[in-house]
Amino acid sequence: GFSYLQESEFLTEFQKSSFSRVLTGKANQAQLENALQTLTKCLFFHHRQQPIVLIDEYDTPIHAGYLNGFYDEIIKFLRSFFSAGLKDNTLLHKAVLTGILRVSRESLFSGVNHLDVFSVLSPRYSSYFGFTETEVTDLLKQAKMEDKLPQVKDWYNGYHIGESTLYNPWSIINFIQKEGVFDLYWVNTSDNDLIKTLIASSGFLFKDAFEGLFQGSFLERRLDENIVFSSLQKKNETAVWSLFLMTGYLTALSHEKTERGTFGTLAIPNKEVKALFRIIIEEWFSTDYGLDWYDQFLNALLTGNIEKFSSEVKMIMEHTVSFHDTGGSPEAFYHGLMIGLTASLHASPFYDTRSNRESGSGRYD
Repeated sequence: GFSYLQESEFLTEFQKSSFSRVLTGKANQAQLENALQTLTKCLFFHHRQQPIVLIDEYDTPIHAGYLNGFYDEIIKFLRSFFSAGLKDNTLLHKAVLTGILRVSRESLFSGVNHLDVFSVLSPRYSSYFGFTETEVTDLLKQAKMEDKLPQVKDWYNGYHIGESTLYNPWSIINFIQKEGVFDLYWVNTSDNDLIKTLIASSGFLFKDAFEGLFQGSFLERRLDENIVFSSLQKKNETAVWSLFLMTGYLTALSHEKTERGTFGTLAIPNKEVKALFRIIIEEWFSTDYGLDWYDQFLNALLTGNIEKFSSEVKMIMEHTVSFHDTGGSPEAFYHGLMIGLTASLHASPFYDTRSNRESGSGRYD
């Protein structure tokens, strides 16, 4: 860390005191907002050299604020934090930030000069977003696992970044360290709460399109590289699909910039991400399908859209029903399931819902 700066002979007592208060968690709001500037100044005066600032996942606090109800507060804080540390800091050599949100759109960096932004759609620096085919092949050879390359490709490759197709570096490193065990390495380290929330709260049309992706189809959608969380709050589907792309949960097989905007062909990149989506879908189906889904489900039945109705029933069976549920009488189980799914029609004056009818103590026959 930088605790050595507290003893630096090149800093004033005021500088050391200000830095120490931040380091020990005793700083006030103003001192926290100027913490980045304070650190770079202390580094400059101690080393007599302009520092380079590297900030990974700079927008993680914004994600947390969006999910936990302090979005406006964190935006206000970060605006002051980055303005002091980057915009008004003449002692800084340069800064490199990584994140999901395009840095210019949350108004956190207004006034910062010479700002260059490179997204997953940008060709420049694209090969540095992950491991290339050559790098992964060499790593597997060194680990004596080159025979597993085809499976590794299915599990961890498929990220189309600019003009490159890359592997997830974290997953590859863990795969080798775990001696060739295929598992969900990257997705288990990510904060998936935002993705889960967006899927669960989305409308039927979004879920329908997402189901197609899960089944292996491609999806043509407008993309917005300038995502802001206020768009997510308004259920802007372009923002949601774009967020999935920027976070790595989807990849763009191709994209085209037109006068009407950027359009891309989206797909799930690999088995690792698909396995995560399977978990999310199973959780969603096992807890709450949602009224929107149920209305569409019944509408398919009542309008004679048997193909759609059958598809939805099949999904229910695959994701919520176990082989063991059917017991010794599968026909009776399925019969009861269908009665439950259509039970709400009982209150309608237009439909008469009846189960198997009996006569006396048994069947009619």
